[in-house]
Amino acid sequence: MNKMDYNKKMIGKKVSVHEAHGIFWIGRVMDVIDDYNLSVSKPDGKTSTVSIYDVRSVADEEKVKK
Repeated sequence: MNKMDYNKKMIGKKVSVHEAHGIFWIGRVMDVIDDYNLSVSKPDGKTSTVSIYDVRSVADEEKVKK
């Protein structure tokens, strides 16, 4: 399995994006651009290209409740 196929498993998942200077935000993976970049929707509805190295998974509320 190549990197893009593996990263496509993240589409639709909620993630935390960690930017420079301690700035982070929560978004949802919309698409895989290449081996190292994802398209992530921001809280304001816009989409941003993000490096996979700046993304952390976030537990869905449903999983936390169980």
